[in-house]
Amino acid sequence: MAKVFVGLLAIVLVVSLVSGCSQSPASPTFPPPAENTPTSPASTPVPALPPVEPASAPPPALPPAENTSTPPASTPVPVLPPAESAPAPVAFTSSNLTISPAEVDTGKSITISVMVTNTGGLSGSYEVILKIDNIAVATQNVILSGGASQIVSFVTARDVAGTYTVNAGGLSGTFKVKVPPAPVVSTTYQVAIRGFAFNSSQITIKVGDTITWTNQDSVPHTVTGDGFDLGNLAGGQSRSYTFITAATFTYHCNIHPYMQGQVTVGSGS
Repeated sequence: MAKVFVGLLAIVLVVSLVSGCSQSPASPTFPPPAENTPTSPASTPVPALPPVEPASAPPPALPPAENTSTPPASTPVPVLPPAESAPAPVAFTSSNLTISPAEVDTGKSITISVMVTNTGGLSGSYEVILKIDNIAVATQNVILSGGASQIVSFVTARDVAGTYTVNAGGLSGTFKVKVPPAPVVSTTYQVAIRGFAFNSSQITIKVGDTITWTNQDSVPHTVTGDGFDLGNLAGGQSRSYTFITAATFTYHCNIHPYMQGQVTVGSGS
C-alpha cells in the first residue's frame, strides 16, 4: 500500500510541475500529507467455502483380497526313463561236480561232469580244464550268453588201481580204481539116473557150478529139490541146473520118492 501511495504522489508532483511551467511561477503548494491509512487494493472476491465437516473416524481396514487369479499354465516337464545301466562283464562260475561211478574196475569208464554258468551280462567263452592228479588230461571250450548255464562232461578211464584226484572247472573230487576179481571158473558135473537111482547121489560143488542129470532108464524120472524142479525127464533126456548160492540142497524123484540125492554148494574161496 505504501508503494501505491508513493506512486500516486509522484504522479501528482509530475503533473504539478508541468502545470507550473505553463503558468507564472508561484510557490508550490503541497497538499497536506495524507494520512497513512492503508487502502486495500481492489481484489477478486474469494468465493465462500462450505464449512469443513469435522473429521470422522477412518474406515476399518479391509482384509487383503485373496489372490484368486489363476496362475498361467506351465508346460509339463517330460519324465525321462531311467538310464539303462551297462551290462555286467563276462564272469564264469562252476558248480555241481559229479563223478560217476565213484569206484570202477581198471579199464572201465568214468564220467566227470561240472555245471558252468555265465553270471555276467555279456556273452563269452570259457575253457573247462580236466585235471587228474594235477595233470591236465582234457579241455572243453563253451560259449554262453549272459545268465546261461551248461553241463560239461568228460569220460576217462584208468588202467592202474588206486585213488585219483580230479579237478574240473576249479572243483575237486576223487574216484577209485580197483582190480576186478578174478573171473569165476565154473565146472559142469554129470549125474546119471540109472537103475532107479541117482548115481553120484552125494556131490560137492562150488558156487557157479552146474550139474546135468541124464535119465538113462527107459521110464521117466524127475529131479525135484529145495528151490528147483527140473520136471519129468523121459528116457535119454537131460536137464541142467546152476547153483549160485552156497548151501546144501536135497532132491528126489517125485515119481519114485525113494530115489534121493544131495548137493553141497561151497563158496569156492
